[in-house]
Amino acid sequence: MRKKSPPFLFEGRIRDFEKEILKSRLEIARFSSLSNTMGKILAYISLYQRLTQSQLKYLTKYSKSTISTSLTTLIKIYYVRKEKIQGSREYEYFISPPSRMSIDFALGSVQKEISFLKNKLKELNSKQLESKKGYKLVSVRLKHLLDVFECYQQIVVTLKNTDTNIELSLKEKHIKSLSSEDFNNLELNFDPEIKKIEENLLDFFMYESAYSTLEEFTLKIYTIFLMRKILTQERIRELTGLSLGKVSQVVNALTRNGLINKIDKIQYQDYIPEEIKRQIIYSMASIKDAFFISGINSLEDMIKCEKLMLSIKSELNDHKESLEKLKGYDQVLTYVKNYLAIIPIYKRAVSLFSNLLHKG
Repeated sequence: MRKKSPPFLFEGRIRDFEKEILKSRLEIARFSSLSNTMGKILAYISLYQRLTQSQLKYLTKYSKSTISTSLTTLIKIYYVRKEKIQGSREYEYFISPPSRMSIDFALGSVQKEISFLKNKLKELNSKQLESKKGYKLVSVRLKHLLDVFECYQQIVVTLKNTDTNIELSLKEKHIKSLSSEDFNNLELNFDPEIKKIEENLLDFFMYESAYSTLEEFTLKIYTIFLMRKILTQERIRELTGLSLGKVSQVVNALTRNGLINKIDKIQYQDYIPEEIKRQIIYSMASIKDAFFISGINSLEDMIKCEKLMLSIKSELNDHKESLEKLKGYDQVLTYVKNYLAIIPIYKRAVSLFSNLLHKG
């Protein structure tokens, strides 16, 4: 006897739409190095609107502990909210606000990141660590990172208030070229106090920030590039303890996504130390460029889904009489309408990112 499907599950053609939407969401997640677990959980909650842990377990096939841990993180970074089901011990999880895709959810809020970076810079300056190894590099990189996040916050405000004309700008000078000092820093071992700042940043990104949705190994290597600017695969392995195979996999993905670049050895031949001349050297010379290129790539991927959403919306409308009888019709229609409503904002964000990318 065939096992009966649970009552919350979408039916027939609506289930086909669910699979198409999920596939597109997971492809975007993969390109953006989003954790596959987080990506799938977010996709299902976005589509179904409200789900319990047991329903998520059925849909994702993940263990209860994996789902619980992921939901705890998503709640902590304000991506997901929960509400107790009346007369039950279970909770329903949903994206807030459930009625539409908010700009904060679509593009993210960076207020926590800004507060954290300001505190780290204050700590760095208050402890008189200027003479410590790594101080100059880390302090400059933290300032650049803070500058980019503050500018990003301006972008979100601009997108929320279309009638307000805000002049977007960066305070710091973000230099794209590399110096001989950058290459000398490649093998620099930070003093413990400075190393602690770097570790604090990774811990914050991993457990408190929207970056916690990224795949763990990607996040580790990404954070090291944020602080150290220039690295080889061997140096990354030394700093992270990851295998060279895993390092190579992540570095290739970061390069493909435009977050880091292979260094032109001919251009910098006079700067490269003899002992690493045969190694491939990577850099995140400009945090600004890495951040905005990544943003543009992610948004353009989401914009590409517009065609799929329009196709699904058209079929839902054209065959409404037969399809609206199936479970999931209202949820899929709402999801598609919300997604299409946010597309113009994505397109405007790409324009703002592009303008800032080509400024100075």
